[in-house]
Amino acid sequence: MRKKYNISMEEHLGAEAKILWAKSYPHAKGSILIVDDERSILASLSLHLKKHGYDVVTAESVEKAMELIGQNPPALILSDLMFPDGVTGLDFYQKVRN
Repeated sequence: MRKKYNISMEEHLGAEAKILWAKSYPHAKGSILIVDDERSILASLSLHLKKHGYDVVTAESVEKAMELIGQNPPALILSDLMFPDGVTGLDFYQKVRN
């Protein structure tokens, strides 16, 4: 793999570990954090994703979402674009990136 993709030994070992883990746990799915100020949307999306085997965590505010991300970073974040306190989904994205 190192020669074929021209990667370092560290990158090779990291990729190999991920491949072996995926083969060992073929049904494992990552966690998803849903951030929205509307409870009905949180409940609906959460229920649908849980039916498909995902571990879903929800937050009704950016502050709560940042707290949850600090405790256990999710594999995917689904976020509203407009929050009532004037914070946008893009502001939230920048906070997560930082």
